[in-house]
Amino acid sequence: MKKIILKAFAVITALAVLASSFSACSGTDTGNDSDKTSFAEMKSDGELAYNTKGEFSVNLSVDNITLDKEMKADNVKVFYSYIDSDKLPDIDASQPVRLNNGEYSAVYAKVTSLTVNSEHSATVVFSDGKFSENKPDCFFVLFDNNSNASGRYLVSMIPVKYPSYSLVSDTTQIRSESTTNRFKLTLDKSSFAGDISADDIVLSGGFENCSISNIEKIGENTLSFTISADNGYKSGDDGCITVKRRAVTDAAVDVSTTVDIVSPTVEFQSNSFEASTNYARIPVSLIDCSFSDSTSAGMFGCDDDSIEITRFDRVSANEGVLYLSFDVDTPSKAISLISDCTFSIKDNALNINYPLYFSVSPKSPDVSAVITKVEEDGSDFRVTAQFSVVDGTFNVISKNSFIFSGDYSKAVITSITAQDDMATVCFDIPKTSSVENAELYGTVGIRSGAVMSRWGIQTNISAFPLYYSAAEQAESTPDVTDNDTLLDMLSAMTAYFGSVAIGDELSPGSIFAGNDKVDYTDLSDKYGNIYATINRTNKLPGSENVSSGAKTAEDIYTVRRYMNDLMAMHALTRPVSESTAKLFAVYDSMNATDDAQELETLGSEAKELTAKITSVYSANIKGMSYSELLNRIVSEYMGGATDSFDALCDNIYNWYPQGTDDKKMFRSMSLSVIINAAVIEYISASGNEDNAADFGSVCRSLAALEEYQEKHKVSEGDSGKIFCTTLGRTFSLQRVNSVLHDPVNEITLSEISQLENLMNKDSSMEKELESVGFGVSSVRYIVCADSNITGRSQTEQGRHIYSFVRRATLYDLTVSQTASEMEYCNYYYSIEIDNDGKPSAVPYVNVYYRLYTLK
Repeated sequence: MKKIILKAFAVITALAVLASSFSACSGTDTGNDSDKTSFAEMKSDGELAYNTKGEFSVNLSVDNITLDKEMKADNVKVFYSYIDSDKLPDIDASQPVRLNNGEYSAVYAKVTSLTVNSEHSATVVFSDGKFSENKPDCFFVLFDNNSNASGRYLVSMIPVKYPSYSLVSDTTQIRSESTTNRFKLTLDKSSFAGDISADDIVLSGGFENCSISNIEKIGENTLSFTISADNGYKSGDDGCITVKRRAVTDAAVDVSTTVDIVSPTVEFQSNSFEASTNYARIPVSLIDCSFSDSTSAGMFGCDDDSIEITRFDRVSANEGVLYLSFDVDTPSKAISLISDCTFSIKDNALNINYPLYFSVSPKSPDVSAVITKVEEDGSDFRVTAQFSVVDGTFNVISKNSFIFSGDYSKAVITSITAQDDMATVCFDIPKTSSVENAELYGTVGIRSGAVMSRWGIQTNISAFPLYYSAAEQAESTPDVTDNDTLLDMLSAMTAYFGSVAIGDELSPGSIFAGNDKVDYTDLSDKYGNIYATINRTNKLPGSENVSSGAKTAEDIYTVRRYMNDLMAMHALTRPVSESTAKLFAVYDSMNATDDAQELETLGSEAKELTAKITSVYSANIKGMSYSELLNRIVSEYMGGATDSFDALCDNIYNWYPQGTDDKKMFRSMSLSVIINAAVIEYISASGNEDNAADFGSVCRSLAALEEYQEKHKVSEGDSGKIFCTTLGRTFSLQRVNSVLHDPVNEITLSEISQLENLMNKDSSMEKELESVGFGVSSVRYIVCADSNITGRSQTEQGRHIYSFVRRATLYDLTVSQTASEMEYCNYYYSIEIDNDGKPSAVPYVNVYYRLYTLK
């Protein structure tokens, strides 16, 4: 079976299979001349070892039959059948199916010499120029009926043994930020060709687009060369080195090895940080490296002598807790002391040969709120709001803890349910419209004592916007703005902001003037749906598919803190977003007319709209100015929120492409709010020298954001190759040629179980693979690295049928379960002689399924 043959198989007895084959044959071949042909079996001295030239020598013997000493090479035929498995459909038949002529072809080797060693033995030397390409499972050697005294045909089946080579790199891990590394590759059980060039080596994965130089063969089976990258290696994907089979002696396939590309860092985890006046507990986690078993407090350092490192607890291979001792008057001074320090981990505490450094940046508590329900109750609205704390907990919370304003200024709290970092607050306000048309704008603040920081300080929370729109709340599917359009807007704003002086009287229409790709109306039309996007984004960190872990918890905190600010900015700017769009339209109209009266009317309208927009810019939100909040959002977006959100998506889904839409949604949501807020600042600050500092700061933030965004676009991914976020590995779906089946880097049964554990109850591996673009309509079985693949062939003396069975432990996609020792191929060759005395091996198939693997 051309593409499903095993590396090696033993010739054993399997009578049950043989019996079924014989019974099928007798029913299929009745009347065939070959049934009348008399055969005798010859014994071979072993299997044939694969070689690229396809040249072989085999010793054959036969008992009780005397060979003709004058026998010539013309009396010998060596042959096999090449089965074209690409043309072969899946077969599962109760009776063997004889393959059609187009599904297989007979191949005859050239017999170069025959030596009759004795009356009962001979040596045949032959070659097959198509051997390396066809890779047959066996050769048949047939002596014709003139070769011996009995007048019978003598036949022998000799299996081919295919070698399994391993390629090992002396360097198994490199840093992503490095640019040049030298590798030494060693082959097991083979040798490299003498004239290897860069064309014989293929780089992929994290080594994609890298260059090879200084190739040197330093031994028969050892190769050395340098891999260089202009801007560092591609982190997040193993680097793969493949040596083509033509560069390896007698290799049936290419050989590969992988190298981990890592970016070792230390991360401070704020989610379980604690501190007081003389003590601090600092959780840290390692990325792309691990602690040694003997790691102790003495292996850590601090650049401030007033801080003593008293203890270190190793929680896991890459997580630990550091305990500090110091003496200050207040917890606030403790936080200030710790935040100003740089901590170090010595190289002997890590599994890498260099030290790492990190800082500790505890953050004060932050609170966000969303209105989850609005109901009519007589002349009132009954409002339900969900409050959540990041980097802190609720302490003592009561009706007097909240300060409402705007549409909520007359709020009467009816109930409070609080636990840890979550609180549900119900309050009544005077009804202003029907519940279907409710639009509520206002702010809420929390008095000191209601919220407690991680270092035991009772904290007040400055007022932040609380926004509700019945129309937007009803939007079930987020309408995400196209990211390319947003990037064009951002680019236009960055270019324009950098070219103007704050003292100039500016026209809003000038921002995007001359840029045919940008229309602010596009953003305005989409902006009303951001609320639905925010709602969906807020739900993702709480997904039941998010696995627990310290790093995951920190990502959740990072995203939640960022979303608190983003929601506040959205709630602040949403009431005037339509006014901003109208202002652009007014200036477009002003640019299109020369009529003095019309210009005067439009100018008055522009002043009214500008005044409304400027009232937002002058607001003090979360205890900071509009510009400070906007700059913090941009900084948080680039400073970890994007990566943390991507990591959560990778945690939620099994495969990378499944999170693509959510990652795009996050970027579109963020850029929509940031761009809208930046335009409002530009309109509000223009022409006022007092705002020059804020304006300049936003200009710099947007320029940095544009550069960052270009580097962090969401790639669509290749449907032929997927990144498994659950396992942190890259896989491609490949057809298996089981003669060369190599379990290196293939998915395992335990890894499939991990994937299944994250699937929704109504999903399956088949659906999961389809969802990321893999065509699995022709795929039934996945072969795993720990699959017990076996092959068995059999003969019976004097008969002309040679049966083969292939079994393996497989994962059945159609029923989502493992099938142990599954028979995926059961076939036999029937040796037939035509009227001209030419032999052939005709294939019959009972069971044949194509095999695939995720490798």
